[in-house]
Amino acid sequence: YDDMFIQLDQAIEDLEEDVPGKFTTQDIVYNGDIALWTKFAATLKLRIALRIRYVEPDNSKTKAEEALATGIFSSNADNAQELSGDNHGKFGSPLYQITTNLFSYSQSFKASFSLVEFLKGNHNYRDGASTSVIDPRLNTLISDNASGEKIGIMNGHTAEYYDLHPEFADQGSWFLYHTYEYEPATILSFTEAKFLEAE
Repeated sequence: YDDMFIQLDQAIEDLEEDVPGKFTTQDIVYNGDIALWTKFAATLKLRIALRIRYVEPDNSKTKAEEALATGIFSSNADNAQELSGDNHGKFGSPLYQITTNLFSYSQSFKASFSLVEFLKGNHNYRDGASTSVIDPRLNTLISDNASGEKIGIMNGHTAEYYDLHPEFADQGSWFLYHTYEYEPATILSFTEAKFLEAE
C-alpha cells in the first residue's frame, strides 16, 4: 500500500503539470482529458486509503484527506469507463467478450450459486439471521435458463469441468449486465466515490 500511495502521488503531481502533448485516440478511458485522470487518481487513492483504515488508521485518515483535497469524482460524468466501439471506433466491451462469447470458457462466467440464492432471498448470515426478501435486481441481473429457472452454478469449477459436464453449464443462468457488445465497462464510478467519501 505504501508503494501504491507513492505511485499515485507521483501520478497526481505529473498530471497537474502543464503537459504540452495529450493522448487522445490512444486514451480509451478519458479521451485525453487530464483533469479527469487527476480525479481518477485521487478517487483511487481514497479507495486505497480506506483499505488500510483498521491497520493504519492515522495514515488512512491522512491519505483520505489528501485525496479529498485533490478532488475526487463529483458526478457521473467523471466515471472511468472503457470507451467501446460505438463511441471509440473499434473497442468492444471486455466484459461482454468474456461473458457472452461462444468459447467454452465463457461458461465459467455464468452467475454464481451464492449470488443467485442471495438475490432470490435464500440467504443465511453468519450471525444466524436470514432473509427471505427477493432482491428487486434479480430479474435485471440474472436470466432464466433453458428451463425457465434462475439457477447459479457453483463457484470454482473450471472450463475443463464444464467441457466434461455440459449439463451443469446448461443449467446455469447468464448475467444480463453486459448483453450489449459495445457497452462501456466501468472501472471506477462516482457512486463508489460517494460511498468512500461517506465512510
